[in-house]
Amino acid sequence: MISLSKRVYGESPLHLLGQLVTLAIAAYAFLQVVEVASTDTLSLVIWFVGGALLHDLLFVPVYLVLDLVARRGIRDHARRRVRAVNHIRFPAAISGVMFLTLFPLILGRAEPNYVRTAGLQPPDYLGRWLLVTAAVFGISALAYAVRLRRAAKPEAPVATRADVSAV
Repeated sequence: MISLSKRVYGESPLHLLGQLVTLAIAAYAFLQVVEVASTDTLSLVIWFVGGALLHDLLFVPVYLVLDLVARRGIRDHARRRVRAVNHIRFPAAISGVMFLTLFPLILGRAEPNYVRTAGLQPPDYLGRWLLVTAAVFGISALAYAVRLRRAAKPEAPVATRADVSAV
C-alpha cells in the first residue's frame, strides 16, 4: 500500500491524509468567515487572490534579495559552526508575517471596521507588535549567544581502545 502510494502520489498515505485534513480545515475557516453578515465576500476573495499574487510576484523576490544581502553581509567565524544569519532570519520572518497579517491594525487603518465588527476600541497593535518583535529578536540573540558559547568550548577528547589499552 505504501509503495503504491509512493509511486502514484509521491509520498506516504499519512502525508496525503495530513494535506486533506489541512485543506478541510482551511475550507471550514473560509466558510465561517463568509457566513459572517458584515463580511463582503468579493473583498475577501480579492484580498486572498491579491495576497497570493502579491506574495509570489513581489515579496518572494524581496525575501530572496534580503536573504542574499544578509548572508553576504554577516560573516561567520571560520571555526564556528553556528550560523548568525539564521538567528536574524527567523525573528525577521516572524515579525514580517505578523506585520503582513495585522498591518491595518498596526498602522491604525482598520479602526472603523474593528469598532463596527467588535463593538470595542482596538488595542495598541503597534506597541504589541513592537514588543513581540523585540522579544523574538531578544530570544534569538540569547539562543545565538548560548550556541556560540557552547561552540567555543573545546571538546574533551574521546578515549579510544588504543588509549585505554596503553594505560
